[in-house]
Amino acid sequence: MAAAKTRDERPVWKGIGASWPETTLERQVARFAREKPDAIAVISPDAMLDWRTLDDRANRLAAALVARGLKPGDRLGWLGRNGADFPVVLVATRRARLILLGLNWRLSAAEIAAVIDRARPAIIVGDAEFAPLLPAGQAMTETGDALDALIASGDVDRVEGHRPDDLTTLFF
Repeated sequence: MAAAKTRDERPVWKGIGASWPETTLERQVARFAREKPDAIAVISPDAMLDWRTLDDRANRLAAALVARGLKPGDRLGWLGRNGADFPVVLVATRRARLILLGLNWRLSAAEIAAVIDRARPAIIVGDAEFAPLLPAGQAMTETGDALDALIASGDVDRVEGHRPDDLTTLFF
């Protein structure tokens, strides 16, 4: 058996080179939407999104959230499975300078209530099957028709996008 390499002998990852400029997730999505709009960006059991569609839906959702009064630093709770809507929400929260609050649907209703009480999300988006886990009276924009309607209400103008020192994600 070969001897384990010491820390000094291990290869060091040096990034992907100068061809990948310092950027943000939402800017990279916009770049890919311009450069390869029809290439597949997301594959999930429920849908496939190309870069153009991902960029457009994320931008419209970000604009709709800002139009609803959400401000930089507000939290958006996500209580859903990993599907085609999650990347849209992920990119939209960064564009709107919101903090994505991951709510784990494997937690009990009491645990989710405690996270919501502590993190105070301004809006929750999620799958209908997890609505019973929310505290009584807690509203949720459900994936599917309700989320599609919210996205459709968003303006096409691009929103600002997050800054390097913005907190972007919060998991409990």
